[in-house]
This record gives sequence, structure tokens and C-alpha cells, in this order.
Amino acid sequence: MNKMHRLTPPTPAQDHLAGTGNIPRTPPAQNPLEALEALLAAAQQVVAELAKARIPAAAEPQQTGPTGTAIPLVLSVDQAAERLQVSRGTIYTLMKSRELGWSKVRGRRRILATELDRYLTQTNAVA
Repeated sequence: MNKMHRLTPPTPAQDHLAGTGNIPRTPPAQNPLEALEALLAAAQQVVAELAKARIPAAAEPQQTGPTGTAIPLVLSVDQAAERLQVSRGTIYTLMKSRELGWSKVRGRRRILATELDRYLTQTNAVA
């Protein structure tokens, strides 16, 4: 026999399932619509608290160049050549001689922005 169950607050035995107990409890409502509205308000409060705790730059962190434009952390050969103001061939030569570190991502060569910075620092120290 199928009966519709009413929304009821958890019993003390069920309360351990709530974890830390940080989820705001609302008193049982008079009708199902009020219960849903109370649950929605509680969920919105939890989402707002999580949004406050989130790190603002949760997306991929980026450096900024001299013009204030974003520089990705991982560069293609073309981007690295543009940043160093050299040809693509020079970048390939630096990679082949192991002066510039790189790795393959899905078959394409990628260079970390920090690796370019290291190379520039190293070559400026030698010069």
C-alpha cells in the first residue's frame, strides 16, 4: 500500500546523517508548499555561505603582461615565440638544446610561462 509521506524533521537517530549539523533546520511547515519554500531558503543560505568561502580566482590563475593583458600559464610554441619576440624556429632550437623546458599535451608542445621566466632570468644572468 503506497502512502504519501509528509515532510517531517529528522529524528535524533537520523540526525547523525546530517554531518556537522551546519545545515539550518527549519520547523515543519503547515503545508507542502511552505515546506519546499523553507528548504529552498535553507539551500540558498548554504550556497551563499559556500560562495563566500570560495577562492575568488578559482579559475585558471593567470599572469598579466606589461599591457595588463592576461598571459596563460601554459603557452604554445607560437605564444612563447611572440612573448620572447623570436621566431618559432628559435623556440624549437631552444627546446631541442634543452635550454627551454617543454612537455607534450595531446601531441602538441607546450611551455610553462614559469619556464620562459626561468630561461630569461638565466640568459640575463649570463649576459
